[in-house]
Amino acid sequence: FLKCVYGGSEVIIPKLTFQESIDLLYVMDKYIVTEIIPKVVSHIISMLALRFDNIFIAISNPVCLQHKKLEEAIFKILEFETEIFSSPMFLQLDGTVLQHIVKAEHL
Repeated sequence: FLKCVYGGSEVIIPKLTFQESIDLLYVMDKYIVTEIIPKVVSHIISMLALRFDNIFIAISNPVCLQHKKLEEAIFKILEFETEIFSSPMFLQLDGTVLQHIVKAEHL
């Protein structure tokens, strides 16, 4: 986090795993470091479709649904990748996440 804040975001962010990126987004939101958030969101979006379980990691983290671009990317994948709904990982999602999915306009 501190390396990103003090000018290392161009080097650090591309090296982060998907989960580390989401964790960083959470910390940036918590400490209101808004100038780096778009870079982190873009990095998360670029990695979202690379692994099947990334969608479950993203949707089960409320911070991901607080950013419009990221939320749109998540729901676009949910709209077209219907095998997600028959995955055992789908059954492990929190009830509030399921409500958010059901209320989505996209589906």
